[in-house]
Order: sequence, then structure tokens, then C-alpha cells
Amino acid sequence: MTRTQLGLLTLAFGLLPGCAISAIAERESNEAGIGKPSPEEDASSPEADSGGSDDRDGSAADVDGGQDANLPLPPLQDAGPALPDAAVPSADGGTDASVPDAGKPNEDAGLPDKAPKIDGVIEAGEWTTATRITQSEPTNWGVGKNQLSDLYAKVFDGRLYIALAGKVEAQNALVLYVDSQSTGGSAPKDLKDDTGQLDNAISAALTIPSTMKVDFAFGVRAMGKWGAGLDDTMGWRDLRDPENFAWFDTASVAPSVCSLDACETSIALATLAPTGVSMLMFARILTATGDAASNQTLPYDAPSNPLTVSNVLTLKVDN
Repeated sequence: MTRTQLGLLTLAFGLLPGCAISAIAERESNEAGIGKPSPEEDASSPEADSGGSDDRDGSAADVDGGQDANLPLPPLQDAGPALPDAAVPSADGGTDASVPDAGKPNEDAGLPDKAPKIDGVIEAGEWTTATRITQSEPTNWGVGKNQLSDLYAKVFDGRLYIALAGKVEAQNALVLYVDSQSTGGSAPKDLKDDTGQLDNAISAALTIPSTMKVDFAFGVRAMGKWGAGLDDTMGWRDLRDPENFAWFDTASVAPSVCSLDACETSIALATLAPTGVSMLMFARILTATGDAASNQTLPYDAPSNPLTVSNVLTLKVDN
């Protein structure tokens, strides 16, 4: 072997350990996950997209912050029973629509009281501060034809507001009688104005308590009416002249609207001129001539004898 061949052989053997060390280091580096992953690894690894492990599935975290697939999932925590709908306040300060409203006054809910809108629609929350009476006796004058279920009454800003939930056919009349406790007034059976469709029905054969004298009335002969002035079939009547009732304008003086299943109206207290601290009222469905009445009464009276009035609503007006 010449000197040149011996030198080349020595150089080859000297390079082998470094190559082996480099190969081992590269293999260990790949096994430890250090360095940029291959495109195949990048596409299949969720950590590569999210910048770390995703722990939304509740799996246990390893001590080094990664996910250990061999550790069991922790048990789910019970969030407790679902809250009832009644615990959810509605936009108007009352309870959720899925729970019957208890009629809590607006001022108790932190909302100012306001006048109801006279549009023939008894809206939720609109009459919560009103006095309300109701009855559930089934009608004997035709379901969906002649019915009376609720009376709402309130005084606000110097006016009396009334809502009646009910309906009548055109041959009958829905009438609210009022005793303003002022001077004058009569028993309905002593009223003699038979001129006018509503006036004839108001002059009804009703027996009322001896301490009561009606001096005003509101009524309607045909549903689906919007007040537009003096109306022969809808509106307020002044009964203090028992033979010639005065009419009130249903648009300006005493706004009145009857939808197909409710009536709303308003009139100034100064017009009614109450002298006491309360007014008395009751409602009936009557024939056009006032000689018969439906068994449904407000306030509730004996259904078998609706022409006799024993119970009346007392409404305070001194506010």
C-alpha cells in the first residue's frame, strides 16, 4: 500500500462517526416532533390548524399541556333544574307570555301608569291597573254570537276608561249602566226614550237596588264599529232626562271603538259630574226592546233572573 492510499483510507474511517451521529440526531429530532411537519402531517393534525390542542371536548389535559388519549373523560357537571318561564321577565315588566299574568300594576313593576289606547283591542298589560270583574257562566244566547266575559274600569288623568270583553248580534245590545252618584237618575224600567236603536234597548225592564239611580249608559248594537261622531247604534247616553237621552260624540267627546269581540271607550269625569268618591256600574246583554236579557251578567248575578240587578261594581273616583 502506498503512502497516498493509506491517507485516503484513514480519512474515510474518520468521517464515519460524524455521519452516524448526524443520522441518529435527525431520527431523534423527528421522533420528538421538533421541526416543520410534512404536508401530510399538517393536513391531518388539528393542532396545526388551531395553534394548540382543542380541549372543548372535555378530555383530560396532560401535564405538559397536551391531550392524553389514555386518560378517562371527567364526568359532566349537572347544571341544575331548568328555570321556569315565570322567572323570565317580559319586555313590559310582567312575566313571560307562557305564564298567565297575575295582573300586577304597572307602577309596582317600575313602569308609569298610562291611559289605555281606545282601539277595541284589550291588549296585554294595557289594563293591569284597572278594576276588573269577570264571569264564566256559559251564554244561553248563542256561543260566538252574544257573549259577555269581562269588565275593566279605571280612572286616569280626569277620565273614565271602560273595556268590555264580549260581543252581540245586531238585533241585541251590550249595555253598561253607570250611577255617577250625582243628582238625578232613574231606574232603567222608568226610562222612556224609545227613539233610536240603542236608546230603546237602554230603556230596559231592569230592576235595580233602591239605592241606585242610573244617569249614564254606554252601549253598542253592532260590533265592528269605529266612533265617528253621533251614532244611533253606539256610544254614551245621558239619561238624566228619562224621555230624551242626550248623545255624546263617539270621536271627540267620548271616543269609542268596538272590534268584533270587545269594546273600549273613554269619557271625561267632568262630563259625568260625580259628586261622591265612587261610581256604581253593571253590564247586561239585552234585546233591542230591552224586555229580555242574556243569562251572562257583570258583576255576576243569578243567571236564571238576569233582569234583576243585585250586584254592582263600585269604582273609586277620588284619585
